[in-house]
Amino acid sequence: MYNHRFCLKNPETKQYINCNLINISHGGFNLEILERDKMVLDLPYSFYFSFKNEFFIYGICQRVWHKEENGKLFIGFKITDISPEDSENLNKGIERYTRVIEYRDFF
Repeated sequence: MYNHRFCLKNPETKQYINCNLINISHGGFNLEILERDKMVLDLPYSFYFSFKNEFFIYGICQRVWHKEENGKLFIGFKITDISPEDSENLNKGIERYTRVIEYRDFF
């Protein structure tokens, strides 16, 4: 999805985990995890994200589902904590840089 930077931070090891953003909404997002060896599925993660290096967003998320397919790890997260300012940036970024998906397949 475009050129948006997205990473998770493991709360135990403090390591950053690079990800590809698949889709995003006001309540959560789906990712392809690029560094799966750093991932522990049941932890709450901090996330850092920007839309084309503007509208920087920080929050806390929790895994809702995960799927492994063709050697890749995909995870759906819900946003569990986000500041009003970051929520506003998320809304602005979604409005400017995303498109509405009327129909999509769920993993």
